[in-house]
Amino acid sequence: MKTINKILVTGLIGLASLLPVKSLEAQINGNVEYILSEKLDNSYARLNFFYGDIKKIKGFSFLELYHGQKGYFGKTSLEKQIIPRVNAIAQPTYISEPLTKTGLGTSINAIKTKNKSFLNLQVLPVWISKKFKKNKNEFVLGYSAKVNLPRDFFLFGFGQMNIANKEGPTWNYGELTAGKNIKKWSFGYNPALINRGQGKAIPKLEHRAYVSAKF
Repeated sequence: MKTINKILVTGLIGLASLLPVKSLEAQINGNVEYILSEKLDNSYARLNFFYGDIKKIKGFSFLELYHGQKGYFGKTSLEKQIIPRVNAIAQPTYISEPLTKTGLGTSINAIKTKNKSFLNLQVLPVWISKKFKKNKNEFVLGYSAKVNLPRDFFLFGFGQMNIANKEGPTWNYGELTAGKNIKKWSFGYNPALINRGQGKAIPKLEHRAYVSAKF
């Protein structure tokens, strides 16, 4: 338990250090979820934070807390509109430390509907380490999409691929979700699209289920 608490505190400090100071004054929405994998050792808890327009910057953060001594993984995504539908984007990433690397690039709001369904595409050609060194072998393409369905059902998915890997285009990670919202709760099927190795562009599917609660 002490280990988990230390991980949680360190991760939250990392999240806070990456956000504009005024974000602390803004309303933050979020949820806590538990993801149950077909491989029990790969199950974990995840905290998700969503914050609104702060000086025209929008974004979200998540923090995954792993079992045992596996540490944690998190990411913050910040977007600021440049022209209609096109945004500057920054993605600080933290792997068992407050900051590991940061991706910089653009995102495109390709589709956005009245019922809040969307398709967002990301191009992140620049990745800088915590020591401010550029990684020439990292050029990431990504997507996120959601379709809201009747009766509070929804489909959601995201993923990223590194097309500059020395071994060839490499799938990084992604998820698919078929879920149902009931008041503050959400649950459903949440398979992970997992990296198969360097130079492998086709992901491996890992079956999972999830349950989450808003706070």
